[in-house]
Amino acid sequence: MAGALVLAACGVQNGGAPDAERAAARPADADRAIAEAVYLGPRLPAGFHREQAAPGEFQTIYHITSAHLGAGGAPRRLCSDDFDEALAWAETAARSQPVYRDLVDSSASALYFEFRRVNAAQPEVVHLARVFRCAQFVPAAPPLEARVSRRPLSAEGVRDTLEYRWWFSPSNNQGVAVLATRVEESGEAIVHTTRQAELQRAASGCDLIEVWRDRHRVDAVTGVITPERVLERVLSARFEVGIVSLCQ
Repeated sequence: MAGALVLAACGVQNGGAPDAERAAARPADADRAIAEAVYLGPRLPAGFHREQAAPGEFQTIYHITSAHLGAGGAPRRLCSDDFDEALAWAETAARSQPVYRDLVDSSASALYFEFRRVNAAQPEVVHLARVFRCAQFVPAAPPLEARVSRRPLSAEGVRDTLEYRWWFSPSNNQGVAVLATRVEESGEAIVHTTRQAELQRAASGCDLIEVWRDRHRVDAVTGVITPERVLERVLSARFEVGIVSLCQ
C-alpha cells in the first residue's frame, strides 16, 4: 500500500479474452453497467468498507511508515501493540512535516491506533495518522509478506482488513470501480476476491476499461496474504456530454 487517503505489488497474470461463445452470451447491459460504474459511479458495491469524514470536515488519512521515522530504503507501514510507542511515532511524523499540527485527540479501533491533528489556522482540515495494531494486521516488510494476525481468523475479519487496506492502495483512484467482492473459506485458507474495473483513457476516441480479478489468499495458519491478479477482459467505451456508450 502507498500514499494517503484524501476525503497502493504483486505478479500479474493475463486471463485471456473470452471465447466467442462466452462473448455472445454476455449481455451488453452488463458491459454498459461496468462502463457507467467507472465513469459515473458508484465506485463501490453495497457493504464495502467506507471511510467518511464528519460533516464540514476535510480529512487526510495516512499510516505511519518507516520513512516518517527517518529510516532509509523503501517506505513500509509500521505496526505496534503499544499505544505509547504508536503515539511517539505519530509525534515524530508530525514534527517531520513542513507544518506542525497539534494533537487534539487519540483513539483506537480493533485494527489501528489513530491520532487526530489539526492546524489552528485551519481547524476544518483534519489529519488522521494511524498505526496498525500488530495483533490484527502486520504490514509487509520485504522479504516478508503482509499477514492478517487477528485471531480467531474469520471470513468477516479478513474482509474487513483487506477492504480497509484497499483504501490505501493504488486502486483507490479516479477511474477505478469495485464491481463485486466475495469471500470463500476452506480449511486451509480464506480467499477474498475483488472484481474491479480500471479506466485507461485514450487521447481521442474510445477509452479502454480493464476488468481485473484481484484474489488474496490468507493462510489459515500463518495469516500470510498471497496476492494474485488476473486480467479477465478488456472492453471499449466512451463518455461524451454526460452519456456513456460502448464502442464496437
